[in-house]
Order: sequence, then structure tokens, then C-alpha cells
Amino acid sequence: MGLVFMLIVIAAFSGVAFFTKLGIRKSADPLDLNVVLFSAAGLACLALTAFAGGRFPGDGLSGLVKIPVVLWGTASGITGGTAFLLFSYSLKKGHYGLTCTILYSSFLVPVAFSLIFQGEPVSFLLIGGMALVLAALVFAAFSTKRSTGGTDKPSSGSWLILVILVFFLNGFCQITQAVASRSPEHGYFAFMFFFYASSAVLIAFVRLLAVRGKSIGGPAAVYGAAAAACSVAGVFFTLKSLALLPGTLVFPVTLCGPAVAAILLSRLFFREFFSGYSYAAILTGIAGLFLLGIGK
Repeated sequence: MGLVFMLIVIAAFSGVAFFTKLGIRKSADPLDLNVVLFSAAGLACLALTAFAGGRFPGDGLSGLVKIPVVLWGTASGITGGTAFLLFSYSLKKGHYGLTCTILYSSFLVPVAFSLIFQGEPVSFLLIGGMALVLAALVFAAFSTKRSTGGTDKPSSGSWLILVILVFFLNGFCQITQAVASRSPEHGYFAFMFFFYASSAVLIAFVRLLAVRGKSIGGPAAVYGAAAAACSVAGVFFTLKSLALLPGTLVFPVTLCGPAVAAILLSRLFFREFFSGYSYAAILTGIAGLFLLGIGK
């Protein structure tokens, strides 16, 4: 079942990035998209927490008052919400395929955590895989072009800063998920509720400061809700996968798949330009993720 869960995660997170990019293409503001995404996902998880207690161990409204759930869920939400907000802005500033690839490469953070603090064994395949992914990030930093609507534009320095922040923030968010997956008795949906609720509050506050008196538009509501459904499925089945398999396998595999999907969508659907550095970043990144996947 672990393999099936990971395939669902790949499809779900590919959907999140796709609907986010599509919403931006339809002139939806990234703040509005994120407010809708995290608010809708939080409400869905609250309903699931209340009504799915008999089917999933630990869930039920009692899970909302468990200290570990509150702490880990809130920490995950603040870091994850910030990462996704910055990710949305980086999609607007830089190349879709490369931005997604760097986001998905953030699995290196929980992999390093597992190796250092949880004592998981080190192999040459793991070391080689991480080296290749790091090389991919270097190539990505030197990739300076993107294309939207058939024109090439230089990526700005702010894009590189954004994706570096996304890398580390999203990596810490994955660490909190790995920790939560080890205690299913606390309730996955309760953890996810605090994750999404804290993210929604954070992003809504940022939106309030940035945009006053402006209602959320239709494209943001539609594409944000679609991304929310994909996100809930992705996080839930990530937790289920982590309960069955080690994080050094789950994170590389489940994040490599969406990275490949982002590349295909970038070329086939969004018609974005790839330079030589872009191809080098993608090929070395995929090779690194593959080595990390078979390293277990």
C-alpha cells in the first residue's frame, strides 16, 4: 500500500502546482489563491476530524486539544504556509519548471534530518543522490531565462532568494510531517487542521496588510479550491506513506514525480523556454532523486 499512497501523493502535489500556476495565468493574485487554498483545506480537515474519527485512529474532536498535535501542526502550518506563499510569488517571477524542481528538491532537508537525528543508515547511493540534487540547484541558479507567451525574460535576483527560502521552509515543514506520522494515535486530520488553519491565518493577515478592501476574485476562488482538494489528499497520503516507509524513500520519490510532471507541463502546456542550464538542472536533479529512491 505504501507504493499506492506515494503515487497518489505524486498526482496530488502535481495538481497543486498546476492549479496554482493556472490561477496566476488567469490573473489571480497569489495572496488570494493562498487564502482560498489554506482556508478551504482547513475547513475540509475540520470536517474530516469531526466525522472520520471512527475510521481513522486518533481522529475526532478530541484530537484538537492534544498538545503535540497543536504544536507540530501550527509549526508545520507557519513554515509551510510561508513557503507556499513565497512559492506562488516565485512562480510569477521565474521559470515554472525550475521553480517547481527546486521546491520538490527541498526533501534534502528531511533526508538530512533523518540521517543525523534519527540514525537512518547512510549509503553511497544516498550520498551520490544528494550530491546530484545539489548540483542541479547550482545549475538552476545559473539558468537565467524563462518564457511566457513566447518571449524570453531574465530571471531576477529576487527569484533566486525566494526559491532558497522556499527550499528550507518547505524542508522544515516536511520534518514536522515525518514527526507527526510516527504518532497516528494523535490524529492525522487534526494535525492537518492546525497545519492549514495556522497557514490560513498567517496568509490572511499578510493579505490584509497588503490589500485592503478588495474582495477575492473568481479565478482565485476556483483555482484555489481545486488546489486545496489536491493539497489535502497530498498531505494525508504523505502521512500515511511515512507511517509505512522511511522518509529517505518517501520524500525523494513523492517529490521527484511532481518535478517531472512540472517539466512536462512547462514544455507542453505553458510553452516555457529551457536553456542548456535548465536541461542540466533537470537531468541531474532527476538522476539524483532516482539514486536516493533506490538507495533504500
